[in-house]
Amino acid sequence: MTTQQKIQPMQLESEKSQMQMLAETTLTLAQQGGATSASVRIGRSQGVSIEVRNGTVDTLEFNKDSGVSVTVYMGEQKGSASTSDCSEIGLKSTVDAALAIAKFTGKDPYAGLAEPELYPTSFADLDLTHPWELSIEQFIELAKAAESAGLILDKRIVNSDGASVSTHQSIQLHGNSLGLMGFSQGTRHSIHTVLIAEDQHGMERDYYYSSSRNPLNLISAEEIGKKAAQRALARLNPGQAKQGYFPVLFSPEVARGLIGNYLSAISGGALYRKTSFLLDSMGQQIFPEWLNISENPHLKQGLASAIFDGDGVATNPKLFVEQGNVSSYLLSCYSARKLKTQTTGNSGGAFNVEVFGPRHEFSQLLA
Repeated sequence: MTTQQKIQPMQLESEKSQMQMLAETTLTLAQQGGATSASVRIGRSQGVSIEVRNGTVDTLEFNKDSGVSVTVYMGEQKGSASTSDCSEIGLKSTVDAALAIAKFTGKDPYAGLAEPELYPTSFADLDLTHPWELSIEQFIELAKAAESAGLILDKRIVNSDGASVSTHQSIQLHGNSLGLMGFSQGTRHSIHTVLIAEDQHGMERDYYYSSSRNPLNLISAEEIGKKAAQRALARLNPGQAKQGYFPVLFSPEVARGLIGNYLSAISGGALYRKTSFLLDSMGQQIFPEWLNISENPHLKQGLASAIFDGDGVATNPKLFVEQGNVSSYLLSCYSARKLKTQTTGNSGGAFNVEVFGPRHEFSQLLA
């Protein structure tokens, strides 16, 4: 590939046909080997990542990956193995390894595939695939533009820790011996810049980025560079707050972590292991009444959109917090069985989480 050639998107229909044949072969081999049930995941991806530093290309990586992972159940015993060798010999070796592992694991009455009635009955198009068909040269110029826009913003921006552009496309198949054969596919693109500011008090660094399924929705490279510079400058010479009572505002990055801690506390693993501070909290008020936290797995072009979760269970929009009250946990099939309840379709985590409440201007929040 030359730097003038455009990145070609994956041939999805051809990939799907090949992946389905591999899945069927793998499941057949598992059942022939003595598995009472089995599941298979097949993933294929390709992409390009480019990083420049001080106007010079630092790294340029092209990846094209393929892999198969299989999980077998022999009654209540479970074994898993994976491979990047998609030949029939490679698949058989992987299945044999999973079967051998299952024979040596202890029985777990909570293990097993999701019930078929929980699988999705339709596969809506979530509009997740939007290839970014630029040339390597054009990607390099985008990264340079992001870095340059930040470096020239202010003389106190003294250095760059790199600007990067990446584009990736992937397709996954999740199938099992109970009839599930579902595909998920999508693209993900990003522009990222890290800049360093300096004054007489010292040096600070900060970053900014934009990520999207659709390259048309990315913030411009120049704007990303400027915002990275502004954030680095804002860190210089921090002052000390006066004593008193003030509203405490969290930046989006910090707030995201706080919400993440809450979601971790209501996740099935933490609940059945009794390591959560929110045990038996369903229905309890732990936030102000104006706060709601939801997820929308079917959001068009959402970065975390999915028709089914890691167990193959159909996803659905829900509220994790409603008017300040805990209204749903995050449960997989396994954790739900351990807790003697029903899965919430959250194997693998939450999908497109949104926190919402009263809308205020920034100045109102400071009042």
